[in-house]
Amino acid sequence: ADSMQLLRECVRVVKSYGFEIINADITILCEKPKITPHKEAMRKNVAEALALAQNFVNIKATTMEKMGFIGTGEGFGAIATASIRYFDWSKGEPKLY
Repeated sequence: ADSMQLLRECVRVVKSYGFEIINADITILCEKPKITPHKEAMRKNVAEALALAQNFVNIKATTMEKMGFIGTGEGFGAIATASIRYFDWSKGEPKLY
């Protein structure tokens, strides 16, 4: 499956419930390859899918110090967190959740 298409669908669902994404923090777990050469392109693509400015998306990486299937190079992992805002129009101003 195309992960960017899945991300765009998640954004659509979040918005359909009256929320908007205000920032995202993503940690990639892998031994190789190093993401530094690709980091800015990744930020650009994720920011575009989330309909955010690039400075509201953070991407970083860490290794698993040779532990587990990620540490042995058999796989990758990711941890992603997003802050969202709900607009409570009855009170006239947004609330952060």
